[in-house]
Amino acid sequence: MTALAHSATEGRNTARSLFWILGAIAFSGLVACTAVGPVTPVPTPRVPTDNLRLVAVLTPAPSVPGDPNAGRQIFVTQACPSCHTLRGVQASGVIGPNLTNITLRPTLGGGAIQNTPENLARWIKNAPSVKPGIAMPAFESLTDQQVRDLAAFLYSVPYNVQ
Repeated sequence: MTALAHSATEGRNTARSLFWILGAIAFSGLVACTAVGPVTPVPTPRVPTDNLRLVAVLTPAPSVPGDPNAGRQIFVTQACPSCHTLRGVQASGVIGPNLTNITLRPTLGGGAIQNTPENLARWIKNAPSVKPGIAMPAFESLTDQQVRDLAAFLYSVPYNVQ
């Protein structure tokens, strides 16, 4: 055996020995940690998810009429979450579009109308009158104030990153 081959073999043996020593140390550390007794896991505290008692007060979007806090309450108690996804509330519907960044889009309804607070309120109230054949139903039972509040809530989302 040449000196070079002998040196390589000796190096592998040293590496193997080191591997076994480190493994034994790690195992003994695990045994030492668990020798005290079993540790009962502590659950991670969670923020309340009851949509009816949301605690954060929303920052409204500038120059948008309506109350975003009232709009959020309407959003979570009406049919909105069953069709739409929206970050920050329990809304994970997939029938309609994700509304998280809807107010950052230039148009509504695939280009049907310009995206403004007034047009968004109009869209929420009666989307089929704006774009016939759309899957979103009309919500004629909502008052004009409720529709403005919903629009104010959706416009406030970018100002209230959660």
